[in-house]
Amino acid sequence: MKEELQGRLVEILTSIQNSTGKAADFAMAELPDIAQQYLSFGRLFETFMLVILTVIIGLLVWGTVWIAKNANQIDKPAVIVPVIFLFIFFIFWCAQLKDVLMVWLAPKVWLITELAKLIK
Repeated sequence: MKEELQGRLVEILTSIQNSTGKAADFAMAELPDIAQQYLSFGRLFETFMLVILTVIIGLLVWGTVWIAKNANQIDKPAVIVPVIFLFIFFIFWCAQLKDVLMVWLAPKVWLITELAKLIK
């Protein structure tokens, strides 16, 4: 009975090992396609975020100019608030521009950094 159980255990472990090997082979065969799809997603997402930040900055500039033109002497300090937001969003825009340039000009480096972020 013990020998029969050991034989079945060896058979089950061999089956698991073969299945794992097949899954690993499948993953290795699909890896270039997965990397290409992730790179395409990254390009679209990073560019979209840059466009959104550009629109927000444009609206803040327009709002600041509008407030400056339409404010009387008492309301002039009201221009400070959109200028502060403009400065903050410009910093975000610069960081996003770095990511967009990296994903378009150095896609392998971008992919490696993204994989490092996923592993952490």
